[in-house]
Amino acid sequence: MNPDGVLIRVNLDFMCVGASFFVPCLDIQLAKRQALDIGRQAGYTFLAKARIEGGMQGIRVWRKL
Repeated sequence: MNPDGVLIRVNLDFMCVGASFFVPCLDIQLAKRQALDIGRQAGYTFLAKARIEGGMQGIRVWRKL
């Protein structure tokens, strides 16, 4: 993923169903689109929601079935 020009790397092969990660970003819609596209390309289904965590805006992405 590359929201807001910052490269984010997550090892999807080690993500079990229900696992999640947080991506701090300003452009929520772009980050969601990128996360869902990357998941689809890797053969996974993701759920991405806008969140504020630790005072930072971003998205949390969960691996689904």
